[in-house]
Amino acid sequence: MISLFDILLEDCWKGYKQDGMKKKGGKDVPNCIPESNEVEEALTPQQKLSRKRAMAGKQRMIQRKRQRTALRKKGHKQLYKKAYRAAYKDVYKFFRLKLFPDVPKSELSIIQKKQIEKWVAKKKRKVIKRARFKYLPIFREKEIAKFKKENIDMLDQAFLKGKPVKEGRPIPMNTPNELVYLDFKKYAEKNKKMFKKELLKHKGDGGRMFLTLSALWYKWARKDNKEFTHIKDKLKFGRALMVMMVKDNVIFSKDTWKKSGKITQLQEKEAERDYKAEYKKFQSSTKSKKYRAELNKYNRDKGTYGNGDGKDASHKGGKIVGFESEKKNRGRAEKSRLKKND
Repeated sequence: MISLFDILLEDCWKGYKQDGMKKKGGKDVPNCIPESNEVEEALTPQQKLSRKRAMAGKQRMIQRKRQRTALRKKGHKQLYKKAYRAAYKDVYKFFRLKLFPDVPKSELSIIQKKQIEKWVAKKKRKVIKRARFKYLPIFREKEIAKFKKENIDMLDQAFLKGKPVKEGRPIPMNTPNELVYLDFKKYAEKNKKMFKKELLKHKGDGGRMFLTLSALWYKWARKDNKEFTHIKDKLKFGRALMVMMVKDNVIFSKDTWKKSGKITQLQEKEAERDYKAEYKKFQSSTKSKKYRAELNKYNRDKGTYGNGDGKDASHKGGKIVGFESEKKNRGRAEKSRLKKND
């Protein structure tokens, strides 16, 4: 009869193999492990559970991807149907106006409608081509535009999307630093158009204008003065910055502030000079007419009027003293005008 001791000392059973020895009942016995399940046995129960969950997550992810793909395909089909309908209407209208130009659409008979549809069916390739190359791209762009953020103002760009500054420790501020403000003022004067464009988006809303100014400071400081990007109270900071800019007559109107105390009024565009109107007004004055008549009379008396010799009658002390090259004469007049303006 086989004793228990002999069974323990024998080789491993079929499908198992020996992996060193182990203690059992105070004695060393073979440590038998399954041959086919080496990896599974090497993993702990917690690892097995984690792997199972990971696999389940991957399967869900694959399912979601398939669903999204299916939705995209479905969306394309819907857009194509819409494009085809629009193209069909175009071609239908073309044949309706060609076959029955004097008959309104609402008064068409059934026979006339069938006749138009027959012609449209003959030109099916034309309908498909128009749908594919004219209307489908238009509808696609409209679909994409739904998911795009338009008119993102400076607040979103600067505060919501800006990454925190990691270099050094920015100084917390409630009002702009006066020395740093001098550099900011130069930046503002250089980029007047951009500043006005952003501020005009919130015209009439003082709070939003203060926030926009804070955002413009933040945008500038991130490039040139990173230690001055920490704004504690954006509203308070923006108002203080606006007051400084108004006093320096930068972007905001100093005159309006002095008259009404309003600081949010932007500078108005200077009216462009109408040089033609000014010249016309000057030449039509009595003084100018008399001056031209005197010059013409002098030229006629000398017999040089309209001879194209390139010379002008020259004035000195308010009197005509002779002829001079037109370049010198007109150049001298320009110089004297510039001196007066200075």
